[in-house]
Amino acid sequence: MTGIAVEERLRITEIFLSLQGETTLTGLPTAFVRLTGCPLRCGYCDSAYAFSGGTLFSVSEIEDRVRAFGVRHVTVTGGEPLAQPGVHALMRRLCDAGWVVSLETSGALDIANVDPRVIRIVDIKTPGSGEVLRNRWANLSLCGPRDQIKFVLCDRADYDWALEMCARHALAGRVDAILFSPVVPALAPRVLADWIVADRAPVRFQLQLRQPPGLPGPWPMGSGEDGALRDRARQVRHDDGRAPVDLARQQGGLAKGVLKRRFVDDLLAVFEAAQAKIHVRRRVGQRQLEGVGHARRSRPEDQRQNGQGRAQREGGHRALPSRRIQSVYPLVVLACLGRVLGFHRQEGYAVSMTVP
Repeated sequence: MTGIAVEERLRITEIFLSLQGETTLTGLPTAFVRLTGCPLRCGYCDSAYAFSGGTLFSVSEIEDRVRAFGVRHVTVTGGEPLAQPGVHALMRRLCDAGWVVSLETSGALDIANVDPRVIRIVDIKTPGSGEVLRNRWANLSLCGPRDQIKFVLCDRADYDWALEMCARHALAGRVDAILFSPVVPALAPRVLADWIVADRAPVRFQLQLRQPPGLPGPWPMGSGEDGALRDRARQVRHDDGRAPVDLARQQGGLAKGVLKRRFVDDLLAVFEAAQAKIHVRRRVGQRQLEGVGHARRSRPEDQRQNGQGRAQREGGHRALPSRRIQSVYPLVVLACLGRVLGFHRQEGYAVSMTVP
């Protein structure tokens, strides 16, 4: 009796179609497969929503959804996709099916076992990211003519450090491209461009397509209605008149700003729901008390007690909100714990994956 092979299952945050926003493949229609989970916490992270949650998919299910988009290029990203061992089976399957597959990885995990047909985009973490100690330098010796090295720069110190790393590891001419991207607005794109030109640096200036001018980025770009829902689920809200998060003075990073805004939004939602519930119950309680008072007034022996009944009704009317508000406290505590631990609702993600 032979055993039945069990297909790899991966935890996926979203599968969507958009334009490639970076690398030498910029502008090409691309299917993105975003895996859930990442061991790093970069200060400028634009995909903190992929740290937890997600939905389990088999490799075949992922392949079917990618095929439905009808495009030639596929990018496997995260989070950190290499944190899930099953990603190697996924990339082999996609390559076997004829897609041009690229992998976006942080460079903190070993890339030796990645299928050689995959274009590896290795993101070297600079000091400004807060995760420079997590770089796996042995990965650079594994990169070849098909691969690309990316540096996301926060300031001049990051720029100088990145140039030093390029020279130390002799990256120029050994890989397909060395990409320098600014963290906006901490580092203005024009400033970085001027530095590169002045130094005649052998690197490619890269401004991500998903970074709208004037907003702190990088922001994810959407695709149609699903993309709009996905963007609303990801980004810090700027439609309420509040100033955008200032990355230049926030070393904790965009992820922390997103967390704070979503935490406040959750608390407001809880209180609004509780307030509406209190209002409805207070009206119901008031009507019940008025009904009791009306019944008592219909009896002659209770006419003299109308004044006392009115006082009881008013007292009950005032007491109801405090009792209801006390019942909301556990909900608020749960909301706080849920947000801190990352157990938040995955709004918009199911829509972007086009699955229930």
